[in-house]
Amino acid sequence: MKRRTLIKLALGASATGLLLSVAYDKRFTIIQKVSNYIDNKDFDPNAFIFIQSDGAIKIICHRSEMGQGARTAIPMLMVEELDVTWEQVQVVQGLGDAKYGSQNTDGSKSIRDFYLPLRKAAASAREMLVSAAALIWDVPDKECDTLDGFVLHKKTNRQLAYGDLVSKARQIPVPKFPTLKTPSEFKVIGKPKAGVDIAAIVKGEAQFGIDVTIPQMLIASLLRAPVPGAKIKSIFKEDALSTPGVVQVIELEEQGRSVNASASVAVVATNTWAAFSGRAKLKVEWDFLDLKRDHSSKYRNKLEQELNGSQKAHRSEGNINRGKKKSSKVIEASYHTPYLVHAPMEPLVSTAYVKEGSCEVWAPCQDPQRAMKLIAKLLDIKIKDIKFNVTFLGGGFGRKSQPDFVLESVLLSKKLKKPIKIQWSREDEIKHGFYHSESLQKLQAGVDETGYPITWHHKAVFPTILSVFMSGATTPADWESGMGATNMPYRIENILCEVGSISSSVRIGWMRSVCNVWHAFAVNSFVDELALNATTDPIAFRLRLLGSAKVLDPNDNFPQDTGRLIKVIERTRDEFGWENALAIGYGKGFASHYSFKSYVAIAIEVNVAEGEISIKKVVCTIDCGIAVNPDSVRAQMEGAIVFGLSAALYGKITLRKGIVKQGNFDNYPVLRMDEMPKVQVHIINGNINVPTGVGEPGVPPVAPALASAIYFATGKRLRDLPLRLS
Repeated sequence: MKRRTLIKLALGASATGLLLSVAYDKRFTIIQKVSNYIDNKDFDPNAFIFIQSDGAIKIICHRSEMGQGARTAIPMLMVEELDVTWEQVQVVQGLGDAKYGSQNTDGSKSIRDFYLPLRKAAASAREMLVSAAALIWDVPDKECDTLDGFVLHKKTNRQLAYGDLVSKARQIPVPKFPTLKTPSEFKVIGKPKAGVDIAAIVKGEAQFGIDVTIPQMLIASLLRAPVPGAKIKSIFKEDALSTPGVVQVIELEEQGRSVNASASVAVVATNTWAAFSGRAKLKVEWDFLDLKRDHSSKYRNKLEQELNGSQKAHRSEGNINRGKKKSSKVIEASYHTPYLVHAPMEPLVSTAYVKEGSCEVWAPCQDPQRAMKLIAKLLDIKIKDIKFNVTFLGGGFGRKSQPDFVLESVLLSKKLKKPIKIQWSREDEIKHGFYHSESLQKLQAGVDETGYPITWHHKAVFPTILSVFMSGATTPADWESGMGATNMPYRIENILCEVGSISSSVRIGWMRSVCNVWHAFAVNSFVDELALNATTDPIAFRLRLLGSAKVLDPNDNFPQDTGRLIKVIERTRDEFGWENALAIGYGKGFASHYSFKSYVAIAIEVNVAEGEISIKKVVCTIDCGIAVNPDSVRAQMEGAIVFGLSAALYGKITLRKGIVKQGNFDNYPVLRMDEMPKVQVHIINGNINVPTGVGEPGVPPVAPALASAIYFATGKRLRDLPLRLS
């Protein structure tokens, strides 16, 4: 049954409703239209708001929910402008479809990009309902108001429910310039709201990817080549086939670097345990051909060689060489960060059912539209013949925007002509990921007699994310350097930021905060070293470098405002109690960073005793423009601190002959409950008209603040992640 037919039957032949959808150009200009739900009339299934004649209101969330609160914050925008109550609203997860605009849930852009378009869609609906009521009452629109799903005419004390107005409202022209509420009128935006799905999650009713079950479904577990690009030389599968519950063992061919980077063998069974048990009995001999196979210790040496080789300038101001000659001293330091993997609590999973000329998928995916394009190409069908159901994500961090795991389920379903669920294990996810790049950076500054830098030279080498999409790409793009290196906010006369070229034998992908993680670690750590040389407090030194407030890149839609950065620095300093002395063995560290158009500062207190690092307190301040839902902003900052501390203390993926050595939380740990410090989060609404990123910007300052705190507790400067005292 087609989804259009299903919804028509569900609504009934006589059902009526008001539906608004929006389309976006590159600047997200809104274009609205009304579709009709009368009799057998067709309708546009890509609407964000649907009001039924019985008063039911459905709001579509078109972005993926992975714990960041999208299914709460996005509806808040429309609940606000529609002027309804939460009790009247049902939040519906949108299918994968290009008519929603971008559904790629990464880059901390869900609220930033859709803040105005979705409010305008809801405001248009509200104004159309008002006009409908005004026509019925034969009064001017301006005499009518709205409240909690009703249109009111206060002069005559009359009211009409939205559901009673949809038939008339459908006939009203869509307003081109609907009037939006002012921030002073907000009743929903900016007010704390508990997640709309909390009850369902707590009671086990929310459907995550792992929960999907459909009739006749089989489960598959894949043994993947240990190195991307390796081929299958031989398979011994008799033991696997003899495992109870196993029904078939199938070889899957390589599908390309971004789809299925290497050959694999699938064990298909009637249940997950049988699939995993059967796979454990497989014996596969691999042909590594002449593949590049990096070894971690040698790769570090290669990074150093490339760092000292020729580089491409991504920012150049003044004259570095001339500035060095004027300097009274040159200070230099190098910083290294390892490969990292995402390790979401829900390992990758996808269910697909390929039929003749069509395909349906159920998956915890961050970018359903990209997956659909690849599915269409793989099956040689049209995108309109693909239905993509986005489930809840048990964590994502960027990994689930890569569609390889979805394509695996589609390939197997195509071969078996049955619904197939692919279930990854924790070891699969860690050993066959898209990895956060390993990096090496060298910073050099020429300083004057007071210790103030007059030159700033930043060199970096790391494998580019472009390698996922462009075979052979080795040089990072400008935007990668723009994540914390070239957009460094400090006022220095002579600046040169360069980047080198290097390849990697593992797949590179984005992870929460992407290049900001290693750039923030190097820049903040180096600023601390400059402050120490100048015998100046590290926070005071940063404020001196920033100088008076200034708007950088004024032509940007979201220009960097150093005044807002100064405010988060000062707020964190004051809330932390930075001036308070600490006992011997204790240390305090600080870092600040601008990323995803938001400003974050973090201060950390640690105690180091007998070589053990104990984190006592973390104070964090964020300026994300206007915090649409302060509850989720606070939760995201707390989560970012856990994520950042895990990476800073433990995160490290190492390679031996190209094979990832880590496999589970025993050798790729994350922060445990008893290691979690007290956390304070402070929110500054630095621009009440424009929201900015929240999901990612809390991560970058964590590692450098921790490294700084360890230095002041021990006197030992740590320039490599993860942070080790021995």
